[in-house]
Amino acid sequence: GSFEKDGAGPAGADWVFDAKKMKGKGTIERVADPHQEGVFGLRLQPTAANAGAGAEPLGVGQIVPYGRVGAKKLTISAHVGAEGGASVVIGVLALRKNGSEVARAAIAGSKWEGVLSPSSTTLDLNKPREVANLLVFVVANGGAGSAYVDDIVIAPAGEGRSIQESDQPLSAAIQVDA
Repeated sequence: GSFEKDGAGPAGADWVFDAKKMKGKGTIERVADPHQEGVFGLRLQPTAANAGAGAEPLGVGQIVPYGRVGAKKLTISAHVGAEGGASVVIGVLALRKNGSEVARAAIAGSKWEGVLSPSSTTLDLNKPREVANLLVFVVANGGAGSAYVDDIVIAPAGEGRSIQESDQPLSAAIQVDA
């Protein structure tokens, strides 16, 4: 998940924002600064109405078909930062076809050092055959401040290949000098 593609929602294409549920909880926007790669990062600015929001804090999400990654162990990485009492959480839920949860992992950030900081975790799937989709979400906790994120990557552990790259055709050229 990057935030580079223009789209109807505040996080750009591919990200879903439920304006009705998020009403009054704050603002979300793509910003040129801070960002890590490309042109845009994401800033979430929660309001007091977001404090204590429980299971539905200010945020966006997207569904990624598990087949685009298809590994038993995944690495989730992102660049994060937060200030002024906000914190950011990037979560990944592995879901069955019926929407029930198989496994979950999350990255959190609550400090600001002038730049986005790299963070990562792993998601172990004990039953990968049961996984149909990955729900990726970015939320801001707290009732003030700003939370930042950029360059969310989900890749098979140890391979360094992201979901953004996995659906592209691969090619190689080999030259033998004998």
